[in-house]
Amino acid sequence: MVTGKNLLFILTAIALIAGLFFFLLPNREKEVKKQLNRLSAAASVQQDEPSLTALKKAARIGKLFADTCTLNVQRPAINGSFSRKEIMDRISMAKRVFTKLKVSFYDITVQFPAASKAEALLTMRLLGERGDQDFADVQEVRFTLEKVDRKWLINGVEFIEVLEK
Repeated sequence: MVTGKNLLFILTAIALIAGLFFFLLPNREKEVKKQLNRLSAAASVQQDEPSLTALKKAARIGKLFADTCTLNVQRPAINGSFSRKEIMDRISMAKRVFTKLKVSFYDITVQFPAASKAEALLTMRLLGERGDQDFADVQEVRFTLEKVDRKWLINGVEFIEVLEK
């Protein structure tokens, strides 16, 4: 016979198991944000970063992008579709300008217009040093991602003009 204490214990155990299941099971939004966090970490540059580390980061960046990616950037003007290799090369060239760079993403909102498509709107903050000068920039960016082989890959990047100078 089930007593009140046993019933309470069973219900508590079921609630804990269900809570752990939903907490530990990655959902689509967490997966997209994790990919974007990987991008910000790989795009950052440490002071006196060795060349081998920079190459490893470039390879990590390449794995985050789809085979072709559409870029829409106003300054400098970069518009069109680019291969994964071209994206890696462009990011590597941009990173070489900096002696130190921290890339951070804030206010990430993710929407899913289709089952295997995602759009992430975020604020990108760049803090770093170019030679002996400090550098700071904040941009609104829209990433489009698609799910390929259980991975969210970036297939579009658009910089959004918020305020005109």
